[in-house]
Amino acid sequence: MLHYFAIGYFSYFFYKRYLNGEKKSLYIFLVFVALLEIQLNYLYGLIIIFWLITIHYQLNKNKFSDFLFSNKLALFLGKVSYSAYCIHMIILFATSFVLINIFLINDQVMYSVLLILISTPVTIFTSSITYKFIEVPFMKYAKSIKVR
Repeated sequence: MLHYFAIGYFSYFFYKRYLNGEKKSLYIFLVFVALLEIQLNYLYGLIIIFWLITIHYQLNKNKFSDFLFSNKLALFLGKVSYSAYCIHMIILFATSFVLINIFLINDQVMYSVLLILISTPVTIFTSSITYKFIEVPFMKYAKSIKVR
């Protein structure tokens, strides 16, 4: 697993260069990593290629990138993403518990489909509430504090 640590470490370095205007180095690094990962795990390689394409479309503004990244749903999900990150596992475990212990779902395919179909909207709904009533008030409070 050391190579994943190295990828994360060097990603930070190349991303910093990317933010400072040196765009090509991140692209080259991600293509290199994607080619290595495809050899080890095809899916991970495809995820890195998807990430590379995403960065490209964010950098080169056009109608397609505006459609992907500037629509109301994408902006809303981006806004509540930290709250979703914080609570999604709780909702997954609770949904799993209900499906297995209350509804007695034994079929793995049915369980997986129901888990995704139930936990995704519940996570989005709950994260929007925690964003509004927990995250935003704490951000306002943090801005109001004067650091000496």
